[in-house]
Amino acid sequence: MSNSGGDQGEGGEHLSFKTLKVLFSNRVYIYTMLTLSAIFFSSVGLQFWTTTYLIKVLNIDPVTAQLTFGLCAITAPIPGGLTGGLVSDFYVSTLQTLPTF
Repeated sequence: MSNSGGDQGEGGEHLSFKTLKVLFSNRVYIYTMLTLSAIFFSSVGLQFWTTTYLIKVLNIDPVTAQLTFGLCAITAPIPGGLTGGLVSDFYVSTLQTLPTF
């Protein structure tokens, strides 16, 4: 008998539930999603409040505040990504040279 539904696996179980079960049983996936959620939460908070803080608290001209924040938001990920890569490479090479017991 052919499975014409297309989204059902063996025993009538939906393939999407099987996929979710596999994903949520993977610790690396869970930790990655939690980390990305925390990063996005803090990034959106910074994006939302920074220009308002610069304008209202530090009394900076609105155009200058927006240009300054925009320049930082556009250019900061490049050195951050490069630095993170260098630090990761250093720790990986350090861990590989440690003696095993």
